[in-house]
Amino acid sequence: MSLQTTSRLYIILKTFGAMIETEIEKRFNPDFVNKCDQVDVMPITEFDAGRYLGTWYETAHVKEFDVFQPGDSVCIEAQYTDLGNNEIQVVNSYQTGSVSSSDDLIETTGWGISRRKSITGKGLCDSPDDLGQCKVEFFDTAFPQMPNYNVVDTDYDTYSIVYNCDSASQFQIVWLLSRTPVMSDATLIKVM
Repeated sequence: MSLQTTSRLYIILKTFGAMIETEIEKRFNPDFVNKCDQVDVMPITEFDAGRYLGTWYETAHVKEFDVFQPGDSVCIEAQYTDLGNNEIQVVNSYQTGSVSSSDDLIETTGWGISRRKSITGKGLCDSPDDLGQCKVEFFDTAFPQMPNYNVVDTDYDTYSIVYNCDSASQFQIVWLLSRTPVMSDATLIKVM
């Protein structure tokens, strides 16, 4: 079984389990409140997808489970390329901080780092109100009905803050992205 197949199976099982848990809570807990309904996060207005294209590096993230990459991932980056018709190619890549086999080892430093791993998907940024809302899919599936990549803030040149909350599973994710591999202290202070 390939890493991508294993990752896909893990994502499906983890998400399905969370969805079942949410449904059980909704049905049997009279005090149930969906976490996503409690969060009032609005995407930016006048989003310019063309300016957003290019490479973004993950500076920090808050996520509730390791679905997109292993917990020890480093050097995480996303590359966005225009495909036309408001569609964007999304290539997310990372390296892990550990080496699982000699095939993964790169002898570029005194200590081993893993080979770069990636996944390719597509994004659709077609909000009729020019909001920073995009729908992103991987594994050749259909685009989700609701946006799952919400740009909350960006200056397009140095930083971006992205948020998603999946109401079916209640998983919340926040990414702080930078145009450079290491965000400058001045930008980090400005963003915080």
